[in-house]
Amino acid sequence: HELSKHPCHYWENSLLVLDHITSDTAIHVPIEAIAKHAKDQWGILVAVDGAHGLLSQNVDMEQLSPVVDFYVSNGHKWLSCPRGVAMMYCPHEELRETVLRYPPVVSHGINDGYVSRFLWDGCRDYASELSLPVVLDYWNQIDGGPQGVRAHLRAKLTKGVEVLARLWHDENYGDNGSDTNSDITLVPLELHPPTMAMVRLPELRGDTDAKHVQELLYR
Repeated sequence: HELSKHPCHYWENSLLVLDHITSDTAIHVPIEAIAKHAKDQWGILVAVDGAHGLLSQNVDMEQLSPVVDFYVSNGHKWLSCPRGVAMMYCPHEELRETVLRYPPVVSHGINDGYVSRFLWDGCRDYASELSLPVVLDYWNQIDGGPQGVRAHLRAKLTKGVEVLARLWHDENYGDNGSDTNSDITLVPLELHPPTMAMVRLPELRGDTDAKHVQELLYR
């Protein structure tokens, strides 16, 4: 709706940034549909922040590439890589050689193509990146592969929501766990990813109680 408030030329040279999964609210954003609409209507460049995307979603770069210009993510969350593993996907050669022509750190590979200009950036420790093949092999060898992992996570998440809902909101929670709805979770559970959801806390006395709960969870 916000995009529609202005004529097409207003959005020239604009970049639309979308979360794949919102961090604070754990909502799975329909990035492909939104990006396609922005492309079709206004021709806007689209970047996706996929920090929570890898493993928790079936991220198909070939499917996204017609409408998503940049997809960035990291591997230390649900993919379970060491910190320092990250990726940036850009399928368009023109953007690689213009918008992404110069990385923040310029080093030996600056004139050797897209990968090299971001790979060789000084005295980097590559130990975390070298773990990636082992991590991917681990997820792929599990029964059902990544899809099976997501199904298992979804089942565990649903059970966890049910436990908290019965503990905190038993009077509003039906006998069937599938009755979880937006008065218990922030949005209907199917709009949350299989890895996390927001469950409404019991009635608090104000911001002080909420802050105390947050501090306890961070310990």
